[in-house]
Amino acid sequence: MKRDANHSQSDRKSNSNGKSYSNGKSHSNGKSYAHSRVILWFWFKKLKLLLFLPAGLILFFLASAFPNSTESVYSGGIYTHIRTAQTFIASWAPFSIAESLVTGTVIYVVVRLVLVVFLCAKKGMKGKRVGLVTDVMIGFLSITAVVYFLFVLLWGMNYNRRPFADTAGIGVREVTVGELEETCVILINRANNFRESMSEDNGGVVALPESKDAVLEKSKSMYDNVREAFPTLDVEYSRPKPVVLSEAMSYAGITGIYFPLTGEANVNMKIGPAELPFTACHELAHQAGFAREDEANFIAWLVCDQSSDAGFRYSGTVMAMTHVLNCLRESDVNRWSRARELCSEGVNRDLNAQGQYWKRYEGPVMDISTTVNDTYLKANLQEEGVRSYGRMADLLIAYLLANK
Repeated sequence: MKRDANHSQSDRKSNSNGKSYSNGKSHSNGKSYAHSRVILWFWFKKLKLLLFLPAGLILFFLASAFPNSTESVYSGGIYTHIRTAQTFIASWAPFSIAESLVTGTVIYVVVRLVLVVFLCAKKGMKGKRVGLVTDVMIGFLSITAVVYFLFVLLWGMNYNRRPFADTAGIGVREVTVGELEETCVILINRANNFRESMSEDNGGVVALPESKDAVLEKSKSMYDNVREAFPTLDVEYSRPKPVVLSEAMSYAGITGIYFPLTGEANVNMKIGPAELPFTACHELAHQAGFAREDEANFIAWLVCDQSSDAGFRYSGTVMAMTHVLNCLRESDVNRWSRARELCSEGVNRDLNAQGQYWKRYEGPVMDISTTVNDTYLKANLQEEGVRSYGRMADLLIAYLLANK
């Protein structure tokens, strides 16, 4: 085929010396057009990932509409296989895979943002800044959509299973202030009795007989005492993971956190001995598939209460007592003051040490963390937000008064 001579000549010019050169304008425009098409193609590929967001929302709200089916098909079926796979994988790593992922993600995001700011500040980027920022935003939203879908699929649907009170046969009802006070007295007396057998440090504060790592290891076996009475707790558990950046967790006011993407229960190793055993059992309750905070708190108390280990019994009782006392204070300050005076000197020292520890970390980080957690809980249909932690008292009172 012959080359079009006229077209060839139109793209060439002659200078005064008779030399010719290529006219680069149309060539440059062609490159720019091709580059734009490539960028749009990549954006389209990323934007398709946003479909995971509505898919996750649909899945979550379908689960909330059919709690019985969610209990039998997902929580009692699909999730058991997910949990088995996750616990098997997590058991091979002595460290928290979740912490590594979160830390790596934070570092990546910070580096990426610094690079974007640097590139936007460079000369010659005037026409490309909008495209660069848009690319970063689309990438962030796409990853968020995928992560949310995985959250719902791997664990989040458990928020919509049947209440633990129903499957455990605990008749929760509205209680009187008198019953609330009675429950406080029961727990305070137990805490006082358990405290007498506990060892102390040089400051007179309770001390656990073993290391914190040993407490995490033992927490799995504590569930053996409730498997027969509560079949929904008869599952496979993996050892809670110690968090290296526990100091950061303290600033955020977090004692422990369950990470659904890896199925790991993560525990703040800076918290005191009165909180640690209870916290480990609380996060394992999440691993068992009980997502609601009030239920995880109650299950943690139940496991600690049924334990033959003095440290776990005391931790569970003190934390339950604290929850119920807080509820009583909101209802009747005079009754709360009367009940609070029943705490022994040893229990008071432990509560004061616990309060002083958290006071050191009060600040804007903790406030922001609380707000984020409140929003997260409400987004997962726990309408009371962080106040749902206090609903543990309803389960606790119903159980104690029925078994006193």
